[in-house]
Amino acid sequence: MQSPRLRTALLSAIFAARLAAAIPPDPEPVLCDAYLAQASVTTLAYRTDLQRGGDPRRVPAGRRLGVSPTLGPFTYRPRSYRELTAAEQAALLRDPRFQLFAAAIRARIVPWKITLPAAEMLLPRPAFITLPAAPGVP
Repeated sequence: MQSPRLRTALLSAIFAARLAAAIPPDPEPVLCDAYLAQASVTTLAYRTDLQRGGDPRRVPAGRRLGVSPTLGPFTYRPRSYRELTAAEQAALLRDPRFQLFAAAIRARIVPWKITLPAAEMLLPRPAFITLPAAPGVP
């Protein structure tokens, strides 16, 4: 018969491993910050550090200009991914607009698709390597 402590330890380890597998990995914060900066134009929850006034010609770096019927012109800073609460981070990752944004960025980074059949990929082909020109050589 097995020891109850051993059984409890094994079940705890299995539970912890399954729980860790269920948590999605931390997304790239730069991608999330880029989305938050774009979405802060229309989503008020993604704005922070509002300051009244603001000259459209002299908006400080990292800030954006907005206009409100109650405040008038104002500047704000888009929130970063690290500034969001855990619930807001989870909601952001589930947001279909964020998923479309991430897919569009991925498509810009890797715009090509390999459409060759597998048999053709295995055929031997010459490799062409372009080397940079040596200094002083045309």
